[in-house]
Amino acid sequence: MHAFLIIGEEIEPYIANLLAAHAAKRLDAVIHTIEDAKNIIKQTSLSLNEKTAIILQAFSDATPEAQNALLKLIEEPQENLLFILVSSGEEGILPTI
Repeated sequence: MHAFLIIGEEIEPYIANLLAAHAAKRLDAVIHTIEDAKNIIKQTSLSLNEKTAIILQAFSDATPEAQNALLKLIEEPQENLLFILVSSGEEGILPTI
């Protein structure tokens, strides 16, 4: 598995467990607009030397356009990349995610 969606308020223990289980370093990001999504796509276009988990905080606050822009990257990330999407609720998250 290369993408996880965590919904709730007390999420740090879940994130810590995922990072430990995948031996991944943590990289936090916030995405609201399609420009934010493009920046993440650009940052991850380079090959990663070590396992990296991008934690997308408040993912439900991202616009539908931003979520759609990340969809392919989330579905097919490079080998050393995983995504942890974090939200306080399901509202605002596209069903395709």
